[in-house]
Order: sequence, then structure tokens, then C-alpha cells
Amino acid sequence: MSTPLASFPGSRWWTFDFHTHTPKSTDGFKKTPCPDLKEWLLAFMRAGIDCVAVTDHNSGDALPDLQTALEGLQAAPPADFRPLTLFPGVEISVQGGVHILALFDPSKGRDEVVRLLDGVGYQGTPGDSNSVTNKSVTEVLEIVATKGGVAIPAHVDEAKGLFVEIEGQSLLAALKSEHVAAMELRNAAFSKPGLYAAEKIRWPEVLGSDTHNFAATGDPRFPGSHYTWVKMDRPSLAALRLALHDGNAFSLKRSDACPQGYNPNTAPQLWIESLSVSKARLMGNGTQAEFKFNPWMNAIIGGRGSGKSTLVHFLRLVTKRDTDLNLAEGQLDNRVKVTFDKFVQIGSDSQPGGLRAETASEAVIRKGEQRFLLQWRQEGRAVAVSEWDAAAQGWKLASSQDVVDRFPLRLFSQDEIGVIAERPEALLRRVDESIAKADWNARYTAGENQFLELLSKVRSLSTRLAEKDRLVGQCDDLAKQLAAFEKSEHAKIRQAFQKASRQKREATAMLDAFRDLATQVGTLKDGMLLPDLPAGLLDPADATDQELLKAVTQLRQSLAKAVSALGQMETDMRSQVDATESALAKSAWGTAVKTAEQEHEALVASLEAQGVTDPAAYTNLLVKRQEVEKQLKEIEGTEAEINKLTSLADESLGKLLELRAELRTMRETFLKQELQGNRYVRISLVVFNHEGGKNQIEAEIRRELQVPETNKASAIRNRDDGTGFVETLYADLPTDGAARTKELLKRIQDWKLQVLKAARGEVHSLGGHLGNHLSAKFKERPEALDRFRIWWPEDALVVSYSRGGDGENFVSLSGGGSAGEKAAALLAFFLAHGNSPLVIDQPENDLDNHLITDLVVAQLRNNKERRQIIVVTHNPNIVVNGDAELVHAMEFGSGQCRAKVSGALQDEAVRAEVCAVMEGGKMALKSRFERLI
Repeated sequence: MSTPLASFPGSRWWTFDFHTHTPKSTDGFKKTPCPDLKEWLLAFMRAGIDCVAVTDHNSGDALPDLQTALEGLQAAPPADFRPLTLFPGVEISVQGGVHILALFDPSKGRDEVVRLLDGVGYQGTPGDSNSVTNKSVTEVLEIVATKGGVAIPAHVDEAKGLFVEIEGQSLLAALKSEHVAAMELRNAAFSKPGLYAAEKIRWPEVLGSDTHNFAATGDPRFPGSHYTWVKMDRPSLAALRLALHDGNAFSLKRSDACPQGYNPNTAPQLWIESLSVSKARLMGNGTQAEFKFNPWMNAIIGGRGSGKSTLVHFLRLVTKRDTDLNLAEGQLDNRVKVTFDKFVQIGSDSQPGGLRAETASEAVIRKGEQRFLLQWRQEGRAVAVSEWDAAAQGWKLASSQDVVDRFPLRLFSQDEIGVIAERPEALLRRVDESIAKADWNARYTAGENQFLELLSKVRSLSTRLAEKDRLVGQCDDLAKQLAAFEKSEHAKIRQAFQKASRQKREATAMLDAFRDLATQVGTLKDGMLLPDLPAGLLDPADATDQELLKAVTQLRQSLAKAVSALGQMETDMRSQVDATESALAKSAWGTAVKTAEQEHEALVASLEAQGVTDPAAYTNLLVKRQEVEKQLKEIEGTEAEINKLTSLADESLGKLLELRAELRTMRETFLKQELQGNRYVRISLVVFNHEGGKNQIEAEIRRELQVPETNKASAIRNRDDGTGFVETLYADLPTDGAARTKELLKRIQDWKLQVLKAARGEVHSLGGHLGNHLSAKFKERPEALDRFRIWWPEDALVVSYSRGGDGENFVSLSGGGSAGEKAAALLAFFLAHGNSPLVIDQPENDLDNHLITDLVVAQLRNNKERRQIIVVTHNPNIVVNGDAELVHAMEFGSGQCRAKVSGALQDEAVRAEVCAVMEGGKMALKSRFERLI
């Protein structure tokens, strides 16, 4: 997002043309004449130039008219107007033929140029470049400085340039001058003189257009063709001096070293614009405390108790990052959370706490082209999200109230890093936050739910199988009883009757079903009605209406045919079923059925005549056996369904393992990409935490199986003799990564199978005590074992650190390493990746000066090019050499914490505060601004 320069405080980059000419230079504007000075100014505006050094040859005569023309444009700006700052200057032709640029503050004008030319002894024609001063190069450089200007040798690598026109002692004297602020170097690849390298000179290199013509035609140098990005708060000679002193490593970027379309003022995609605090105990009482931020690096400085960390606490609250402090179950010694929890209490003079009942905080956050307002209130502890409505010029409630995912702020203190260093799972969670794990979480949760749902169905269906053994026995008994009947002389009669009865029953059912279908056809026919058109809707005499009447008539005729056809179909079907029934009765089959029934009736009568007490017993047994066989058949279907569901559950479990492997790949890819070439830290992923994760895995298994610590459960782990699952899981693993993972999977799966069998009472390999516990738990909560089946040890991270910070001799910090080394390693990781805003509270704690300079400062400067940084610090090196764009110097007074001064490092008041409140502050400033304080 390209943000207007005036929309945020602190330093930013300005396009600066250090070398220009107007028609007052007699050797210019011959190919493309300049219409007037307004057009000259507009040419630079159209080219996107912010600052222009007006450096005519030995003349400042154009300055009054240019300044007047600029005022006119500002008063009545045309469509292509943009702010432009003129730096009065001159290109001096010095004795020896060397050209030197001299620049003055924008508040100055022609008079300063005239006095300078008099001082250097120039007596030639104004605007002419051939006459020279009567002073030498070193003398001119010194005079420019004494007159309050900035001296820059012009085009040193070309004709009339310092490196081309002079050499030997004259060049050496110029190189040793303390008054050279920078040099204009046209060709960055130019090989500088040996003396320059020998004297270890490092003049800042700037670029100007040296335009002598109005447009590009026929001339490679024109407004906007060559310029330098200069970092300043606001354009002034003092700010320019500081930028030039900072040099190309900090505050200068040549246009020829930047890619096409490069704009260092492009703000990050997401950044915090402001934070306000109202009615807190020690901040924002009476007058709301508001802190505006720069899109790049912001430093919060101040003495102890000045409110620096209070700002961090409110940023944490308003962006809902307080959940980041839940680093581990039980919190252990989470001192960061303890401190934060004390702050968010309603306090008083006798009760710790930083809030009042009416405390509120708001943050304005930019995301792309949108602005959002996050509002936190002590009452309810909720955050409301609003978005800026450009049309209504006001805030409106956002459709999404999600804060954490939409505004992924990264916020931590050095103490928090120390806590994370002791908890590998907390570091792993931070990695997962950085790989956009939400989609994976959704898919994994869906997979878990599917697996658990399938097993729940299996369990439900399995209850029906309990009847199988009883029914099989009953069926066997019935078969034996029927066999006794069927061994008698009447067996054939009974068998024929059984067959005939079954066939007659099925045939009758078929005929009844056909009659039902005929009835359905009749019902359909009776319901086929077309609604009438409303009375008076159509006029039969109207020719147009007759067309609709005709269409409706055709529909009615078609419907009548369909109804008639269905009526005939119903009649035909009923005739057919009656005919079929009659034919079957008269057929050989019907005769056979009737014969079987008659013979069976005769048999029954014969048995009754022979004194059989229950002549219908055989029939009853047949019916009962049919019922039992039907129930067994249904159970067989249940078994098939259970097998199908079990197979699907196994597939679902396999997909969960595939998802775990996918997550592992995501984590490994992220770590490789983000830490590639990092000289301080390496982080590797350990599959299933196979390096020293025994305690964690034992705790996880006990939690999953609900086995309390008081239960020795030696099958889980026996520390005394090194047996049990946890002790043997990691023993004698293959060295190859893929083979090791495969073996771990097999061992875990095999042990899970033992657990399941023990819980069902099928085996006792886990010992009677643990087996009884699992059996009881399985009966009480069988779904707990389902969840155990989808438990896998979490992967772990191993952090290695290069003590020399040189990318060599990395040492693992697992179980060792000093607090400073652990903090440095994790700080390097947190600084190495991500584009979201980064808030760090006192990163220098536990670090020595070497680490602060080489690790913190270097990475902060690299980070701020892609993300916003807000750093709370006591260390001046972080503020000064980290090149903070904006500084808030905090103080406590009259019972309130507030910003005593805010601004860029170029501000004298800010520099004074850095010197006053930060230990070694003046020395840090001297290392960067030694000629200026």
C-alpha cells in the first residue's frame, strides 16, 4: 500500500535530486527549452521528485523567481501538483576545474549563494561554468561549511569531477577534508583512485540528474532520470546532514541501485497506525493518551516506571494476544503471564493492577487499503472490530469480529522468549501460527470427527450381535425337533406342504403388490387437474387473448388424453392381475399346491386320530425356525455393516496419519525457508519427539488413558529397569529418517493394539493392574479408547545455536545452553520470519553487547523493510543503530505515564532524550552522529 507521506509520523524516504540546472545556467536548455519556471517545477513534480537542489553554475539568480513560482503553485495547485521542497544551492567551478555542489536550507535563498560565491572568490559571469574561483578545492570545501552549507563534489567520476581533474597531494588534501558531506558519483561501478581506498575513505554516494534540458528527448538526463532516496523526518538541511552522515547503509539509496518502480515508502500490508488509552490507573486519565506509529521501526524508550511496558500490555489486550501467554498446561513458572495478569486487574493505591473499571483502549490498524478500529473495554473484556466507511466518513461495525486471525500481531518480551525456550511445545505452537495452520486444523478435525463417528456407529451396531449365539443355539434346537418329524413316514407330505405354503405366500404377495400399483396409477389419474383461469381474465372476442385461450385448450386436451390413458392402464392392470390369479389357480402349479394342502390336512387329521396332542407342532416349529433364521440373516447384515464401517474407520485413521505427515512437511519447509542462511540459529523437527521426549509422552499417555500418576503402570514406563513402552519406544531406532519414522509408527501401533486388547479383556500382557484399570475405563467410557487410537506423540523442535554468530559450530540447546544463548537463538528465529507487526519488549535482556549489535540491531534493520516493528528498549544501540524511524520517549509525572517527546532521531529533542534516559546514549549517538553533537 502506498501511503501518503503526511499520514504518519517519523522518518520516511524522500526522492532527492542533488544536481539540477535552470535556464540561468548558460550551457543549458538548448535542445528542449524550458517554457517558464512553473513548468520547470511541474516537471519535477510529475516525475515524483520530493526535493530539488537548485545548483546553477556559479549563480543563485533563479532562486527568487523559483521560490515565488512555487508559492503560486501551492496557492492554486494544478491537477499534477505535488509537494516539492527547493534546496537553494550552486555548482561552484573551483580552481583546478573541479565542480563542487553547495546546498543550503530550504529557508534560505539567493543571498546565501551570493555570499558564498564572494567568499570563494568567484568573479566570473553568473551561470557560466568556465570561470573558476581563486580558492582551492579544500578552501572552497571549508568555506561552504563555514557559510552553513553542505559541500558535495559533483560528478567526481567524469569531466570536471574531483577524481578526474586532480591527483596526488591536491587530491589527498581534498580526501582528508572534514567538510565533504557526500560525493555525486554518476557510475556506481567507477573504480575510485588508489588514494581513496588507501585512506579508507567512505564518502556517501548520491545521484542527481544534472539536467540541462527540459525533457528526455536527445538527453539521458532530465527531471526524474536520476535521483537519490534520502531518509528524513521533514526536508531540511539539518535532516539532510544527518542522512548524509548515516550514508548508504542507513539513509541513502541511489535510484540506479533500485529496481524499476521501487518505493521504500510502501507500507507493510498490515501495520498499527495508533494506540490510545483512556482512564487507566496511570495512563490516559483526564486526557486520552494517544500514540501514533510509523509503518516501519518504532522505539519506545524511557526510565523505569515511565509506562513503556504499559503500552505493550494494552497492545496485547486490544489485539487479543493475551492468549499467547498460555504457553503450557499449568503455566509452571510463566512469569510473563503472572506479570500481565497483575496488570489487567482493577487496582488502587493498595492493590496492584493497572486498570480501572472504566478503562478503555483503541487501536487503528491498516490492512492493505482498509483501516480498522479495534476497541477494548475493561467492562466485558471484549474487542469490537469496526472498519472505516469512506463514503460515510465514519466507522461502522465490521461483518467479521475475528481479531486474532485477521490481525496477526506478533508480540513478545524477552522474558516471554525465556519462558518459551523452556517449553518446546510453546515454540512449536508459534511455528504453527506462522504456517497458516487453520486449513490443516479444519481438515484434521473433520478427519478426527469422522473416525470417532464411525467407531461410535460400530459400537452401536455391535450391541445387536450379542443375540447371535442365543439365536444360533435356538436354530439348532429347532432343526433337531423338525428333523424328528421329518424322519417319520409323513415327511414327504410335510416337506411338500412347506414348499407349497412358501410359494403360495410369495405368489400372493406378488399379486397384492401388483394390485397396489394399479391403485397408485388410479390415484395419480384422479389427482391430475389443471386449474381454471380466473373469470374475466381473457376476452374471447380479443384476437390476442384467443391465442392464450387456444394454448390453454390444447393443454386441457393433452391432459384429458393422459388421464384417459392412465385410466385405461389402471383397468388393464386390474384385468391382468385377476386373469393371472385365475390362471394360476387352474394351472398345474395351482393343482400341486392344492394337493399338498389337502394331503397335509389329511395328515393332520390322521395324527389327531392317532392321539397326537399338538398336531400343529410341526407347523409352529417351521414358523418359529423361519423367524429365527430371519433374525440371524439380519445379524449377518449387521456384521457386514460393521466390517464396512470398521474398514472406513481404518481408512480414516490412515488419512489422519497422512495429514500428520503433511503438517510435518509444512513445518519442515517453513523452518528451512525462514532460517536458510541464518548465522545464529537452526531449528530442526524431531518426529514424534524421539530425542528426549519420554517425560512428555508418558504424561500424554496417562492423560489419554486416564491413568493417574499414583498408578505405577510399569507397562507404560518402568524407570527403574528401563522397560515399558515409553522406555523402549526410542531404543535402537534406525538412523535413516524415513526408516526411523516407519519403525516408530509400527511400535506405536503395536502398543495401541495391546492396549485395546487389554481393555477388552482379551490379553493380559500389560499386567493385571493396568489391564483391570483399562477394562473398567473401557466399560465406563468406551469412546476414550477411540480417542487413544488417534493419539500420536507430538513432534518436537531442536534448537541449535552458533555461539560465534558466524553460522558455524552449531550447538544443540536441548537440556543445555545459557539463558542468554537460548534467548538469542529464539530471538533470532522470531526476527527471521513473518511480515506481520512485531512488538518486542526489551529484547536486550540476557544478551551481551556483541549479540545486541550483531543479532538484534542487524535483524531489526533487515526486518523493518518488510514489517512494522515496535520495540521497547533501554539500549541506545537498538534505537540509534537500529535506525528507528520514530521514537516515543516516555516519562512519569503527575501520576501519569505519557510521551514526553515523540519524533525522528533527527529531532534535537529526541536525541537529547536518548542521551538523557538511556545508559550510554550519548556514546551510541556519537558512533553515528559524531560530528553533530
